Amino acid sequence: MKIGKFKNLKFENSQKGVSLIIVFFMMMIILAVVLSISIILYSQIKVIRNIGDSVVAFYIADSGIEKTLYYDRKIIPEDGKRGICYMCNSDNPNKDPDCKSITPPADDPAGCDSLTCENCEINFNSTLAGGKKYEVRAVVSQESAVDDPQNIFSMLRIDSTGSYTHAIGADAVKRKIEITFGKQVEAPPLPELTVTAAAAPNPASIGQNVNFIASASGGTGTYSYAFTGDCRGNCDNTNQSCQCSTAFTSSANYVAYVEVTSGNKTINREISVFVRPWVCGDNLVDTRDGQSYGTKLIVGRCWMTKNMNIGTRIDGSINQGTNCPSAAEIEKYCYLDSNGNCDNKYGGLYQWNQAMCGLSGQTVQGICPAGWRIPKDSEFYTLENLYAMNNIPKQTCVGIRTGYDCNPAGTKLKPGDTSGFNGLLAGYRSVSIHPVSGNYFYGENIYAYFWSSLQAVPGKAYLRSLDSGHTTVYRDVNWQGVGYSVRCIKGP
Repeated sequence: MKIGKFKNLKFENSQKGVSLIIVFFMMMIILAVVLSISIILYSQIKVIRNIGDSVVAFYIADSGIEKTLYYDRKIIPEDGKRGICYMCNSDNPNKDPDCKSITPPADDPAGCDSLTCENCEINFNSTLAGGKKYEVRAVVSQESAVDDPQNIFSMLRIDSTGSYTHAIGADAVKRKIEITFGKQVEAPPLPELTVTAAAAPNPASIGQNVNFIASASGGTGTYSYAFTGDCRGNCDNTNQSCQCSTAFTSSANYVAYVEVTSGNKTINREISVFVRPWVCGDNLVDTRDGQSYGTKLIVGRCWMTKNMNIGTRIDGSINQGTNCPSAAEIEKYCYLDSNGNCDNKYGGLYQWNQAMCGLSGQTVQGICPAGWRIPKDSEFYTLENLYAMNNIPKQTCVGIRTGYDCNPAGTKLKPGDTSGFNGLLAGYRSVSIHPVSGNYFYGENIYAYFWSSLQAVPGKAYLRSLDSGHTTVYRDVNWQGVGYSVRCIKGP
């Protein structure tokens, strides 16, 4: 390590000059012992290219003299520390190189690997905050090399010429060297962060799913969303919009708040939605289990357009209970004992006593949601009579009957026709193993059976049925132990 020659030193008072020389050299020795050594070297660091707001490469510029970055790993002892490169926020008042702003090169996550080359590149694929200044630092820490400061300094050398100063200093306590090289890099200003937010649908109905949607642009291109208020949720580190969804059970004005962050910028927005009172035709959300049912106003009465599906599935060979203490304790059958047939197709199948929750009477709520009930036999007649062609000769629709009648109501009440009743051919659960199917279920895509609240005699109740082979509606009684579909009608 060369320190250079001192020339043309003259002192008129030799004793004073000697004293000054002694003091001078003592100070130099102390400085060398405490700080090991301080060397000023020169180089030039250049940003190769920017991608958006990410600085992706630096290199030692061709100075025309010497353009080599050396990092000699051979002298690092087994228990020593390797060199690490950092990209640091230069506004950070402490010069601790362990800044977390920028990650090391992707191909060398632990730091700068051994480099001996011309026009060496050091890659920092990291996002910079717009408008802030950064600097490249390299650190060498070798805890076991304190006894030989020369080895510390020989570990990393930058030999080149240029206009930017690179300071190398040794910390006798922390036993590491910090090298800052290249001029500060100023990240270009980021595009202005903008946020739009809205609720859809607005207004909404009770039980209807409301989406609070926020969409950001500008900034770093990556956004974090945090919803609070009447809808809560998060989207982290995404380049997409974000939505928070919920349904409300009463009519009111509701407000959600969203905070959007991109880099060091944050914008807050308020999103409001009005939930209007429920009307027939809106979806009905059963607050007991969150399931949703379509509704339609037919002849002045509000009918569900979907079969009930509340309860816990039990095997088709087991009889259901008769009480309804909670949604989970209501029991249901699913066709072929498949949950998918309940949840994705037909809804549940219920014995009459379970559908009525063990009660009897014409206005029993049964397993229906609050404010709804099991339809009366007479209400099924009003429904089928609406779609019967009674004005055509020999066409009838008799309410008190056993058998088929009311043509073509059997077609109108099936899925896809104009009534909107959507009577799914869900089949039924038999009281014993069916001779055709070989199990307790039969009639999928052939029959649809619906219980009424009217009991015929103890053990039997009235029903309505649609089937694939008739355009009429079937009325009869059957054993209450059979499992049929259940529709609900809005009370009283």
